Amino acid sequence: MKKAEEIYVKMLENKISPNVVTLNTLINGYCKSGDLTNAQNTFNTMLEQKIMPNVTTFNILISGFCKSGNIEQVKHMLHSMKKFKIHPFNVTFLILEMLKLEHLRKFL
Repeated sequence: MKKAEEIYVKMLENKISPNVVTLNTLINGYCKSGDLTNAQNTFNTMLEQKIMPNVTTFNILISGFCKSGNIEQVKHMLHSMKKFKIHPFNVTFLILEMLKLEHLRKFL
């Protein structure tokens, strides 16, 4: 993650605006390393910069929060998907199924 963070900082220093793919990559790295605080902060930065999250963004975060056992945050992400009018793909359901969280489907 250190290298990814360095590249991100250099992008900003060089006035290169990140896009959803750039920020999804960072969020994914944070989630995979168990750093959900920075994953959430990056998601918040995305929203502050008016970069629209996509289904991939939410799938990454849902998976990370499921793996950490943070069910409340999973519910929040599912609610946010609805708010942004982002429809879950089969991958979203697969993540929930794989992590034995079928009951969360009612929030979609």
